[in-house]
Amino acid sequence: MSRVAIRCTHGFCIIGQGGGELESACGDPTCLDRANTLREAARAARLDLPAKADPLRWVREYDARQSGALQHLLMHVASPFDVVAFHEHTGAFRDAWREAGFDSVSVSNRPATSPPPEGSMHFIAECVEWRDAYPWRIPLATAHPDCHPAAIAAPNTARPRLCRHLRDGTMRAALIHACWVLGAADRVAMEQPPSFLAHALGAPEVKTTLAEFGVPLRKRWWWWLRGLQPVPPSGSLAGEQRSTHHECDHLPQELRSISRAVTPPLFAAAHVKGWAPTLRAALVSEPVSYTHLTLPTKRIV
Repeated sequence: MSRVAIRCTHGFCIIGQGGGELESACGDPTCLDRANTLREAARAARLDLPAKADPLRWVREYDARQSGALQHLLMHVASPFDVVAFHEHTGAFRDAWREAGFDSVSVSNRPATSPPPEGSMHFIAECVEWRDAYPWRIPLATAHPDCHPAAIAAPNTARPRLCRHLRDGTMRAALIHACWVLGAADRVAMEQPPSFLAHALGAPEVKTTLAEFGVPLRKRWWWWLRGLQPVPPSGSLAGEQRSTHHECDHLPQELRSISRAVTPPLFAAAHVKGWAPTLRAALVSEPVSYTHLTLPTKRIV
C-alpha cells in the first residue's frame, strides 16, 4: 500500500498508509478532514494521470516508445500538421487548435489524458526524437518543457536547488532543451512557471496568470515567444485564487509533477484565439513543405 504524506497549513506532516487512518501531530481536526478529502480526490484523479509506462488509451494515439516505431508511424499515419503541441499529455492546446480548424498533434513521453479528436493525433515519444524524424516544417508549436530543473519555487529552497542543479548538470540540460524548443518550429510559444531560465534566455515576452483568463486557480505562467505576439487577458478575476499545488502531494513523484502541470481548456482556447490569425496568414503565404525525408502525404487512420 502506498504511503500518504500531506502537509497541513500549520506545517505538520499528516501521514498514513494507503487507505488507512491518517495520523498527525497537529491537533486541529479540520486539518485531518481536509487531508482525507484531498487524499480521496487525488486517488480519483490518479485514474486519469498517465504514467510513462501506461498502455495506449485512445484511437488516434500512437506509441513510438519501441525502437524503430517512430519512423514507421510517421511513414504510415502522419501528414503535415499545422500545429504541434510538444510536452502535452492533457490535449488542451491540441484540442483548442483543432476546434479552431487546424490540424494538430500532441507529443509527450506518456499517453494522453483525453482522446484526440478527428483531425488530431497524439504520439507517445520524446519530443526531440519525434521532431528529428518528422519530415515537414512546423508552422507553429506550443511547448511545456519539464519545469523542475529551473523553476523558482519557495524562496527559501530555490537558490540551494539551483546550485544543486547547476552542479549535477540538470540546469544545463534544461537550458539546452529550451533553446531547442525555441528553434523547433517557425513560430513557438514556450511556457514555464517563474524560472531561472530568464537569466540565460532573457526575460519572457509575457508574464501572466490563469486568473487573467478567467480560470479561478492561482498559477503563474511565463511565455517565451518566437514569431507570435502576446495575448491580452480575456477575463481577469479579482480576489484570492485557489492553489492546487499541494493537493496531490502524496502521489508518486512522476504523477505529482504532471498533476501540477494541467492546462485549463479555457486558458488554451483564449491563446489559440489570439494566435490563430497569425497562423492562418502564415499557412496561406508559406505552405508547409518537407524539411528532409520524403514520406507519404496521405494519412491512414
